[in-house]
Amino acid sequence: MPEKKYKLCYPQLGNYDIPIQYFVNNGLHLEYLAPPAMTKRTIELGAKYSPDFVCAPFKCMMGCYIEALEQGANVLIQTGGTCRLGYYGELHSIPLQKSHRNVKRHETVCPERIAAPNG
Repeated sequence: MPEKKYKLCYPQLGNYDIPIQYFVNNGLHLEYLAPPAMTKRTIELGAKYSPDFVCAPFKCMMGCYIEALEQGANVLIQTGGTCRLGYYGELHSIPLQKSHRNVKRHETVCPERIAAPNG
C-alpha cells in the first residue's frame, strides 16, 4: 500500500501562514498547501457551515478550511489562543464532519492548557 501523502494547510490569518509553511516544509519535511486568498465566497462558505452565534473570525477560518479541503488539503492546522480561538479546532470539526468532508481531528496539548500541580 502506498504511503499517504500529507498536505497541510493553515487558514489565512494575516501572515501567520508564512512561518507555519516554513516549519511544515523545512522542519517536518511535508507538503504545505498555501491557503486560498480570502474572498466573498470564503466568508459565505464559512457562514453557511457555521452556527449563527459565532464570531466573524470563526466563519472566515471555516471558509478557509473548506476551500483548502477543496484544493486537496488533508490536514488542517489549528492553533490555540487566549480567547475562544483555543476551542475552534473542536468546533470547526463538527460542521466539517456533518458536511460529509473526510476530516479527522487530532488534538495537540498546548502548554497553557496544562494545569500546574497543586502544592
